[in-house]
Amino acid sequence: MAVVVHGRSANSTSACLASIEEHAPSTTVVLVVGARECAEVTEIRARIANSRFVRAVEARAHDTEIEAANRGIDAAMQFHPSAASVLLLSAAARLRPGTLQAMRSCSDRRPDVGIVGCRVVAPRCDQVQPRRSLATLAAVPSESTASSGATECEADFASGACMLVDAALLRMGIRRDASYQRSGADADLCLRVRAIGRAIWVTQAATVEYDDDRILRNHLIGGHACDQVRLSRRTMTGVQRRLFLAHAWLVHPLLCALRGRDLRQLPAYFAGLWAGQSMGAGG
Repeated sequence: MAVVVHGRSANSTSACLASIEEHAPSTTVVLVVGARECAEVTEIRARIANSRFVRAVEARAHDTEIEAANRGIDAAMQFHPSAASVLLLSAAARLRPGTLQAMRSCSDRRPDVGIVGCRVVAPRCDQVQPRRSLATLAAVPSESTASSGATECEADFASGACMLVDAALLRMGIRRDASYQRSGADADLCLRVRAIGRAIWVTQAATVEYDDDRILRNHLIGGHACDQVRLSRRTMTGVQRRLFLAHAWLVHPLLCALRGRDLRQLPAYFAGLWAGQSMGAGG
C-alpha cells in the first residue's frame, strides 16, 4: 500500500503515480484529493478514473496536508487491514527503480525497524549537499550522507518525502501530528516511533527524485529549529547544543522579525520549541 496526497499540480501527481506503477507495479495507491473542486483536482480525477491500482479518497474542505495524509492512512488500513507496511510518498516525489524493494529489504532484515527512509535528490542528480548552518549541527546521518551503493545507517530522522512505515504502528494509531507543519510533523513522528523502542533506518540503495527545490532543501536540512531540537540530543556536543539553543531561542525569532514574517506564529513556535526541548531531555 502507498498513500499519496495530491498536491497543486496534476502533472506532478501523475508523474508520482506513474513512477509507482512502473517501479512498484503490485502496489495499491490511496490518493487523497481535495474536497474543493478546481481545475487541477478535476484533472487528476479524470486521469485516475480508469486506473486499476489507484483508489481515490476525498479530503475534507479545510484539511491540511498532514490531516489529508492521515485520512489516507486510515483508508489504507480499512482497505488492507493486514498490510505489513505502508509507503508514505509526497506527490512531488518520483520513485527510482528498485527503491521500494530496497526499503522493504532493509525493513525485513531488522525486526525492530519502525520506519525506513531513503535518499531524496533533485532530478538527474545523485547527491544533494545541503548548506551548512547552525540548524544542521544536530543533523544525523540522513539522505544527504555520501552514498556507496547499498549503505544503510540507523538515524533519528527520515524524510517524509518518502518513508516506509510498519503498518503495526499505524494500527496502533500512530500518525503525524497535524498541529505541526510538515517537517515538524515528520520529526515528531520519528521521535515517537523511537520512543516506543522502534528504530529509524535510512537506506542509500533507495532514492526518490523531488521536484520542488525549496522544499527539497528543507527536507534535507531539517528546516526549522524546533524540528531539530526534538531529535535525540546525543548527536550534539555541549558546545553545539548551546549554540543551537541560542540560535533557536534568539536568532531565529529575530530573523523572523527582520524578514517581515507573521509574528503571531512565534508563541506557537516557542511553545513547540519548549515542548520539543523537554521531550528531547526526557529521551
